[in-house]
Amino acid sequence: VESLGLGKSVIFTGYSTNPALPLADLDVYVIPTDNETFGMSALEAMAMEAPVVGADNGGLPEVLDHGACGLLANPRDPASLAQAVIRYLSDEDLRKTMSRKGREKAQRLYDRVKSMDRLEKIYQDTLSES
Repeated sequence: VESLGLGKSVIFTGYSTNPALPLADLDVYVIPTDNETFGMSALEAMAMEAPVVGADNGGLPEVLDHGACGLLANPRDPASLAQAVIRYLSDEDLRKTMSRKGREKAQRLYDRVKSMDRLEKIYQDTLSES
């Protein structure tokens, strides 16, 4: 990063137990993993209205709904990842629209209170059938 002159633009936070990382301050949140089964970190970023670029594998395609609330890229192809990041950085309207839609999706489908309510209903329905 330093050798490319990007030291002031790219921040590697490392591991953190702080759930309040400044996700909303990010220009782009990139998840270039080969093995993301569900996409919790994508949902956390989406909930904070950060634009997300994720790997086109595992659970990320479903979470990001490519083109609706996030962009997908091939994690084994740096050019594909760079292209998605550049697309966000060069189109502020796209970045804002995807960020807003991502937040809406995260709140609508994955809100913890709503998820607990759905789980409670499943338990109640199951118990009433017994």
